[in-house]
Amino acid sequence: RSSMISAGSSSGNVQSIVTSATVGATSAGPMNVQYSDFVNLYGSLDPAYIDTASFVFNSTTRAVLMGVVDSLGRPLFQPSPNAGAFDMLLGRPVVLNQYQPSVAAGNKAVMFGDFSSGYTFRQVQGDLSILRLNERYADTGEVGFIGYARIGGFSTDAGTHPIVALQQHA
Repeated sequence: RSSMISAGSSSGNVQSIVTSATVGATSAGPMNVQYSDFVNLYGSLDPAYIDTASFVFNSTTRAVLMGVVDSLGRPLFQPSPNAGAFDMLLGRPVVLNQYQPSVAAGNKAVMFGDFSSGYTFRQVQGDLSILRLNERYADTGEVGFIGYARIGGFSTDAGTHPIVALQQHA
C-alpha cells in the first residue's frame, strides 16, 4: 500500500500523496537541506494539524538529515537509541517511507502534516481476497497465490493543507 499511496496508480484510482501534497517550503539548495528549510516547513503547516503531525521521508533522506545542525551546532535529527521508541524531529514523530523520493533537485523528499486528515485510503467490498493455486505449481513443489482487492485513495484537502512538502530547489 505504501508504494501505491506514495506513487499513485496508473489507473488513477489511487492518487499520489507526494504529488498532491501542497508545497510548504522550498529548500535552499537542490541536493541538500538546512535547518531553516525545516523551520519553514514546520511553520507552513496550519496550527490545527501540528499536534497530530509527523514527518515522512525515506532512509536515504534520514542519512542526509543526520548531518544537519541548527544555528548552535546541535544535530537537527537524532534517531532514538531505544528499540521501539519513535524518532523525533522538532518534537514530532518521524515515519520512514522507502517509497518517498530522496533529496534531489525538484523532488518532494520530506512531507509533514496530519496524514489521517490529509489522505483517505479506502477498500471497496471488504478485505483482500486470496486465491491459492495448488495444482498449477505442484510439479515444482511450489504453491502460488493471487491477491485481489478494490482500493482507492485521494487527498482530502479542504483548503487547509493538512499535508505540506519540502520541495527541493531545482
